[in-house]
Amino acid sequence: MSQYKLITEMLALSKSKYWAQARDEWDFVGMRKGDGKDSCICGKTHIHYLCKLQNMSNLNTVIVGNCCVKQFWGFRADLIFAAVKRVNENITRSVNPPTLDLSVRLKWITPWEYNFYMSIRCKHYEKLFPKQVAKKHEINSKILRRIPIYKG
Repeated sequence: MSQYKLITEMLALSKSKYWAQARDEWDFVGMRKGDGKDSCICGKTHIHYLCKLQNMSNLNTVIVGNCCVKQFWGFRADLIFAAVKRVNENITRSVNPPTLDLSVRLKWITPWEYNFYMSIRCKHYEKLFPKQVAKKHEINSKILRRIPIYKG
């Protein structure tokens, strides 16, 4: 990863010209698995997971790879991609802690929802009460709406 090139390219597409502020302008809008032909804005090729970001100040969009996305929020795109794919295929499944951490950090879910989910995450589905199941599905749906797997 060329951190210098990433920052230079992102600043050119941001409203702010200071990295600490410009980084906060960008919101995560989706991800997909790379096909080996994709590249990141930093110039790195053969990206495994591509993350689509949108600037909330000027609506610019950019694709960054799984390494460069860590410069924004520090998460591992591969783990989040796996969790989203799993829950997207079966809403009764659980997301993993990195996905929950990202979701609460970006305020997609509340701290209460985070704590609730962490308390029931490893319990067998059949052992949950109906209200717990409903709340888990609601939280899964909130996360899936914020982390879509986009096409192309």
